[in-house]
Amino acid sequence: MENTRKDSGDRQDKLRQQLERAQENSKSASRELRDLKHRAQAAREERDTLNAEQQQLLKEKSKLELTIKVSIFYFQFKVLCTQR
Repeated sequence: MENTRKDSGDRQDKLRQQLERAQENSKSASRELRDLKHRAQAAREERDTLNAEQQQLLKEKSKLELTIKVSIFYFQFKVLCTQR
């Protein structure tokens, strides 16, 4: 009878320790998941910012290319006019 009680108590202690470890692991996994979600959100925000910057730079590049083409055309036009 005494051994049965001791075994039962030991088993309860082991189960309680396993439960505590499982709860700690669960909390740790939750913290890690929350951290990963924050990092993913930050990466998405950075990607969006970089995409917006890229679009702005592309717009500026297109304007500069158009300005260059117009300038070249204007220069060629002036040269032609002065040759006549």
